[in-house]
This record gives sequence, structure tokens and C-alpha cells, in this order.
Amino acid sequence: MKPVLTTVNLLSNPLSVIKDQLTFSYLQGKSGVSGCRFVFAKSETALANKEYLFDSGVMNTTETTGIVVEGLGDALPCDAMVVAAVQTVDEEGKASGFSKPFTFFTAKEDWNPKGVWVADQKGENPDFCLLRKEFSLEKVPYKALLQLTARSPEKARQ
Repeated sequence: MKPVLTTVNLLSNPLSVIKDQLTFSYLQGKSGVSGCRFVFAKSETALANKEYLFDSGVMNTTETTGIVVEGLGDALPCDAMVVAAVQTVDEEGKASGFSKPFTFFTAKEDWNPKGVWVADQKGENPDFCLLRKEFSLEKVPYKALLQLTARSPEKARQ
């Protein structure tokens, strides 16, 4: 059975994710998964033609959430669309088909604003952060998208 509902950093719409801080999750209807394999490409056509930016090979893990693909960050471009798919391996070593391709977008390389943590009125418990980033644009954009998320893969902490 193919994996379904694949997510990147537990986000339903992964835009501008930091390529060195990616985690992947999927649902597998059949129990008994002993491993998985992720493949990444620059388009669905490249994925179908096996023109991969990165192939994780089979990773021996029974986890289906919070999976880190070692070495992936070095292979992915910044500020780009990435199409990926996952395949699972059962306890007998039989590989499933690949999941439906899923897409995510990597962040710009230099997009790391410095945070200023703000404490409560007593000067304690700094749990609020102000983020600032200065940049220039060649022209005024028609629309702009800002998405902020915590680094934790736990949905309750994002």
C-alpha cells in the first residue's frame, strides 16, 4: 500500500521552509513498515523520469513522523520548488509504490532574521519574539506572502 498524506515539517502548505531543517511525515495504512525511501526532484516530470536532486535510499526506520533525511539540505537549492515522493518497505523487504508527489518551497539562503525576545511585564518568561529583516525589492509587488512557523515538528507548538 502506498503512503498517503505526506507533510513537510507538519505543514499543510510548506512555503519557504529552511532546507537544513526539514522533517517528513506520512500515513501508511498497512502496519509493519521497516523502512522508507524519499526521492526529490525539481519538477513532477523530473521525478517521473527519475532525474533526482536527491535519493535517500532505503532508510531503516519504523517512524512515520518527524523523519530527517540526512544530507538532503546540501542537495537542495535555495528559493526553489521541490517535488518529492516517499516509498515504504515492509518487514519482508517488499517496497510499496511511491506516494503521490508532494511539493514544498525552500527559503532564500540569507533569510535568517535575528529575533528579539520579549519578556512579560515582570521581565520574566521570554516567550514572544519580534523578527526583523531588511531587504530591497526591484519593484513593488502585487501581493506578498508571509508565513511564520516554529521549528518544532509538533503541531501544537507551531
